[in-house]
Amino acid sequence: MYVQTFKTPHGEPLSLLPLLQHHTKVTHVILASMHLHEEPGEIRLNDDPFDSPTWDTIWEEVKILQRNGIKVMGMLGGA
Repeated sequence: MYVQTFKTPHGEPLSLLPLLQHHTKVTHVILASMHLHEEPGEIRLNDDPFDSPTWDTIWEEVKILQRNGIKVMGMLGGA
């Protein structure tokens, strides 16, 4: 599954956990998209650094997916 949108149209967090709860049989999740910036080491997921509070819920959910056998990867690229 390719995931690029992490919020609902109303700005609420969009959970990855229904992938487990609804027995979708998803085996891989690709988070998109990661961007390299001019400053060395500056890598962002969409517009925010990895350590931004924006991603706190996503990183916790990624751990749960991984514990349940789903491989989670990042896609490099984008606009």
